[in-house]
Amino acid sequence: MARRAKLALNVADQASDLPEAIKRTRFRSQLEIAFALQLEARGIRWFYEPERLCRYLVDFYLPESRLWVEVKGRLNSRDHLLLRDVATFLATERKQRLLMYTVRQAYMVSASAFEPLTHADFWRMASAR
Repeated sequence: MARRAKLALNVADQASDLPEAIKRTRFRSQLEIAFALQLEARGIRWFYEPERLCRYLVDFYLPESRLWVEVKGRLNSRDHLLLRDVATFLATERKQRLLMYTVRQAYMVSASAFEPLTHADFWRMASAR
């Protein structure tokens, strides 16, 4: 909880420069804040952690492109397995896709693979309406 409070303080320190949606959101990491700022700068509508899917709380939902995005600093084995389950659920039950975004690379997640995407391709998909 102390880490969350610290993140909230970091955002509050710069609050006058931040978009309103970011000011109202309690993020879990600086990476998620940076990602939300990119969404805002690109005019992409987003929701932060709107619901738990298959025991996993996916970071962002982008309603216009019908994409779910998990933002990661690094991937651990538990995430690897759960994200595949989430991707399968989204594909079969909702006809939606799951992407993963890292500083170095983006991925389209499916039941069988993490397909690499360039950041440019990721942002094209995220901006699609």
